[in-house]
Amino acid sequence: MGLTHEVEGARLTDKQINECKGDYKNAVPMNGLITMGIDVGNPWIHIQINQWFFGPNLSIDISTHAKAKVLYLAKLDNFLNLINLCINIKLIIVLLTRLQNVD
Repeated sequence: MGLTHEVEGARLTDKQINECKGDYKNAVPMNGLITMGIDVGNPWIHIQINQWFFGPNLSIDISTHAKAKVLYLAKLDNFLNLINLCINIKLIIVLLTRLQNVD
């Protein structure tokens, strides 16, 4: 976990991603289940914030009936910017993990 796997020819450029976003604006509402995914890379910290919606037939595995709407995408260059983002959106819980060197 945490190791990069990139299939040859599969990399997207920032330009391609921005073209797909069109005129969509990043916005984080303060209702519903909101999650933030944080991928600590080098040199960027990639952020994705999702709002989750659930179907009428919930089961033990909640992910089988859940759909995510991407609310916010960003790449940050340092942890201070990440902390400021967490404060601004009033994030309650953060869990960061890192790959441990195994000898």
